[in-house]
Amino acid sequence: MARYQSYVICTSPRSGSTLLCSLLAATGLAGNPCSHFHDPSISE
Repeated sequence: MARYQSYVICTSPRSGSTLLCSLLAATGLAGNPCSHFHDPSISE
């Protein structure tokens, strides 16, 4: 099975995406996923 360098997770607001990202990070295998397009994360 091929190993990938990156991945994208698309979710809707209030769907548990923060929990999902925390669980993925806790595995130690999925990097450090975070919300790049969440309004407070975007600098103008």
